[in-house]
Amino acid sequence: MDMNKKLEQVSAAYNAQITVVTMNEYDGTNFDAYINRYYYTMQFGYGTNGAGVLLLISMAERDWGIVSNGFAGVAVNSDTIDEISEEVVPYLSDGDYLAAFSKFADECDYYLNGHLNGFPFEFTENLLISLVLGIIFGLTVAFCNAKSGRILKLIEYLGIKRLTRSS
Repeated sequence: MDMNKKLEQVSAAYNAQITVVTMNEYDGTNFDAYINRYYYTMQFGYGTNGAGVLLLISMAERDWGIVSNGFAGVAVNSDTIDEISEEVVPYLSDGDYLAAFSKFADECDYYLNGHLNGFPFEFTENLLISLVLGIIFGLTVAFCNAKSGRILKLIEYLGIKRLTRSS
């Protein structure tokens, strides 16, 4: 699939502009500040809040960065940017830019979809937590029932009469 089409498809699916930009070099300032400024100056993003994710690569400095904004900025936040980077950077280091861009689009799709529809691993984690809590609760109830049964037998054995409230 053509890379532009892939980026357009992911963008259209979430109404957030997913963009890759390569440049020969940048002005040499702090790259994080530069990429943020670049995002706003070039008016990336969809809608009034500029929803989108940008991967910017400076070829001369071999520097790169990811910035996100709007709804996409909630889904692709600093934590998920680190995770996306772990997937994308090995391809950049190998000079396989097409694979890096494709992986970037896939990762944006994954995190945006997960933000909207819930991540599969969240369901598994919640299920596991529920099972563990259910087992603990069940064992607690069983232990209390067994213990109260033994106490009733002891009371009966000792011949202690039950105390009842009289009106």
